[in-house]
Amino acid sequence: MQELMVDELKRLSEATATALKKKDTAGDRVWRPEVAAQMVQALASSAVERRYNVTAEDMAMLGFQHAATLQRNERFVRATEKQQEIIMQQIPNLCQATSPSPAQGATSKASLTDE
Repeated sequence: MQELMVDELKRLSEATATALKKKDTAGDRVWRPEVAAQMVQALASSAVERRYNVTAEDMAMLGFQHAATLQRNERFVRATEKQQEIIMQQIPNLCQATSPSPAQGATSKASLTDE
């Protein structure tokens, strides 16, 4: 499940990068990294839930129950680290890389930008 989550996060971060690069999407809009990261994480989690027919709550509960065993599993630990890297570093970097500079007078007005 963790490796599928990594694959989905990678796929969705690439799709996010593509969306951010499109002129009609990037324009003068600023994507907030925390909102984009939550969106990507939720979509990836949903894909895992569909594939394995298990809820996020069930996965969390099982993770807590088997935490000691999972922490000794190299594949699990590696996949968890990769997930954190994508969510905490790659997505925010994508948002910053495509944000207009303050000199361009960036004003936020899209669904992922401001509330």
